[in-house]
Amino acid sequence: MATARQIITTALSLHLNRLSPGEAIDPDLSTMCLDALNDIADEWSGSGTFLWKESLVASAALTGITGTLGTDWAAIEPGQELLGATYNAGSGDFPIDPLTMQQYHEQVRIKSLSGGLPRYWAYDGASTVYFYPALTGVPITLRVKQSMSDFADLDTNYVMPNGFKSGLSAVLAERVALPVVGSVPPDVRRAASAARETLAAQVAEPAIIGAGTVSGNILTGWR
Repeated sequence: MATARQIITTALSLHLNRLSPGEAIDPDLSTMCLDALNDIADEWSGSGTFLWKESLVASAALTGITGTLGTDWAAIEPGQELLGATYNAGSGDFPIDPLTMQQYHEQVRIKSLSGGLPRYWAYDGASTVYFYPALTGVPITLRVKQSMSDFADLDTNYVMPNGFKSGLSAVLAERVALPVVGSVPPDVRRAASAARETLAAQVAEPAIIGAGTVSGNILTGWR
């Protein structure tokens, strides 16, 4: 468990010698550090290397040839990577074979065909998932790679893997060193580089951030 305040305090005290023990962080400085921490989180999520987990997200019963991320699957943001799909036939979940959008366009001649159960799905990479045959009141579960986005504030306590608290502190110290102390000390740069290598080695797929959806999980409820 760790808060943004703990990560920031460690970066400013142990790495940059900017805070004395027990000294409160200046509000403007804490705001700048929180922004920098979220910039790091966004950078790592964008690289697909750090801070993600696989989740299963079910829809209500769907009808038609498409479903929409953010609506039919409210917990999945448009643009998130989809890893698989299953349909529920009342007696369990069964896999649906994926198609690329090109394959869907070229192989599915009558896209509105309904009846039976879905055989194929295709994702446009934005917000729309296409099915064939058309759905007739069938719930669909998508498997998605869910990424971390922002630390909501300084004091929300988040679940994260061992090593991430110290690793984020080291990288944050490097990110804010120039405006805080006027330069990036060599030892700070070395510590940040070592932290990135350690975390990258640690989070070989699948990189699970925390078990379940407990309150404060680093992914739960984040945009």
